Amino acid sequence: MCAGIVAALAFTQPIIAQPRLGGVSGVVKDSGGGALGNVEVMVMRTGRTVRTDSAGHFMLASVPAGHTDIGFRRVAFEPVIVSMEVPTDDT
Repeated sequence: MCAGIVAALAFTQPIIAQPRLGGVSGVVKDSGGGALGNVEVMVMRTGRTVRTDSAGHFMLASVPAGHTDIGFRRVAFEPVIVSMEVPTDDT
């Protein structure tokens, strides 16, 4: 049985000296609202990957500005891809 993954995303402050990069952070939860730890979170365009902590939090730095897809994967859960716009100079 596969469960769904729900991701709450937020943009972080721009990275200084890299005006075309930003960051994405958020919390990953299951369909019942419970936090999910050890979820692989990946910027699909660059392959940059982090994992959520035990409370479901993650932070991806150095995300290219513009349209990007963020993938979420964990064993026993259906993978999810979220499309978003990371603004130039204002993430």
